[in-house]
Amino acid sequence: MLLVLLLGACGDAPQRRVDPLRLRLETVVDEMRLLGCDVALDGLTIELRPPHLAPESGPADYAGWLAPLGSPTSVWRKFRRKIMNFLPSYETREWSGYFAPWRNGIVISGRGSSDPLLTDWVIAHEVTHAWQMQKRKLFTQEWYRRWGTTERWNVETCVSEGEAEAVALMHALARAGKTLEDVRPDIFLANVAQGVTGSAWELEYPIGLDYVLPYVKKGGLAGLDAVYRDLPPSTEQILHGMKRGKDKPVEVTWPEAKAFVRVASDTVGELGIHAWIAAFRGRNDAFLTATGWDGDSAAVFRTNDGTRVYAWITVWDRVKDAEQFETMAQHITACDVITRHGHMVCLVACEDAKVRRRFLSAVWDQYEAPETDAEDARSTAAIEDAWQKLDRTPHFVGGRWQLRLLKLEIPQPAGWSQAVHHGRYVLGVEDAEGFVGLLTAWRQPAAIVRADSLPARFERLRNNYDQDAVTGWEQLQIDGREAYLVEHAVRYGTQWLSYRFHSLYVFDGDTLVVCRGWLLNEAEAAHKAELVKALRGVRISAK
Repeated sequence: MLLVLLLGACGDAPQRRVDPLRLRLETVVDEMRLLGCDVALDGLTIELRPPHLAPESGPADYAGWLAPLGSPTSVWRKFRRKIMNFLPSYETREWSGYFAPWRNGIVISGRGSSDPLLTDWVIAHEVTHAWQMQKRKLFTQEWYRRWGTTERWNVETCVSEGEAEAVALMHALARAGKTLEDVRPDIFLANVAQGVTGSAWELEYPIGLDYVLPYVKKGGLAGLDAVYRDLPPSTEQILHGMKRGKDKPVEVTWPEAKAFVRVASDTVGELGIHAWIAAFRGRNDAFLTATGWDGDSAAVFRTNDGTRVYAWITVWDRVKDAEQFETMAQHITACDVITRHGHMVCLVACEDAKVRRRFLSAVWDQYEAPETDAEDARSTAAIEDAWQKLDRTPHFVGGRWQLRLLKLEIPQPAGWSQAVHHGRYVLGVEDAEGFVGLLTAWRQPAAIVRADSLPARFERLRNNYDQDAVTGWEQLQIDGREAYLVEHAVRYGTQWLSYRFHSLYVFDGDTLVVCRGWLLNEAEAAHKAELVKALRGVRISAK
């Protein structure tokens, strides 16, 4: 080693620039191996990619890789537009990074490269996916071939993403000399309940973490082996502890009709319905409407002349649940028919009114409703009652945005208002073309970072040219608690991306309060002062 250094100093050896992101990957992998996640680095790549490039290249490569499986993607894209009045896409995700199994690579993007406290968490999370492909044979073409329905996909995603979050959490805790026993799981669920973190399509992360943590605490990663061998039958059982092992989904079987040939079918599931409603109405309405799901089947039918009928039957625990879903569907979908029989609801879309009427007569009217289960109805009622007792929707009181479940208040910046953005509650400011600034908040375990390490970390990231860059920071007190106000951004090569972040980190006992705002560069001059003023005025309640 000394000889290499001397030769380099004398100019007799070529100078090689060390990739700092690769070094971070190798460091994280070495640390993860001590936690039982023994990932092989051979062939594993990592790169930084601007957020606006991630959604363009990822899905295209992904779709090409899955093409040999014959997935009816185009059919379901039409179904989601016709019936659900939306198309979930990669553009709606709050990108932090992703694992690309088609090339054994990790991409760090968006929040994953802009948060001074998040990048290594994202690396650990995505490395776990590489390990899952190596160890558990996930993310292979064979794995994708077997999951079959949206509901099955969401079940497996909750478990795999939950495991990746658990490893990232254990890694962060280990760096701070802590373990999972030092963390209260309810911290993550409070963020979900308040509806302020994660987009509607990312609920599988906190929900999956909550589901897998007991297994990991008891037996490490090996404790999940049995879970993967016998996955829960529905996302309902992942979402609700009261339902686990009890409320089995009913199988919805379409009646046969010669005039209507079923060409594709799917099961959306409770989590899929929850995400769909949250995108339009927020997390609170989504939870109350989706709870009580008992089964569903979405299908595309074709007549002899080629006319297509898009239909979706949902079955619910109670008539009340069906009525809630029927009412919500009338508000957020533009399909042609929404009809209900007792505890079942059917949505139909077809351009030909005569074909619609024939379909309803030949198929929907012939469908035999499954019996309801009294115990399932009672557990659904108990879950909804418990949810409604908590104040879950943020409020404005005296010009302050109150997140009561998080015991947090943020002054309302002038011109900003509450909005639902990708299924989460935010404060936002808009111009004629859309949002130019957003502000939200959440809590996470304080054990994953030592307060006295932050000044050195922020200084190291000041004007960093490789990824996350801190452009300014200061230490302050918020209600007598140690806090840091940080301005940070993302640099890709020599160019700044089109927005800047302003984050407040407050250490409150065993949790870290994070308030994060972002502004488009062109909006900095108009809104930065109000945003920073709001962050300085944050108040934390001890009640």
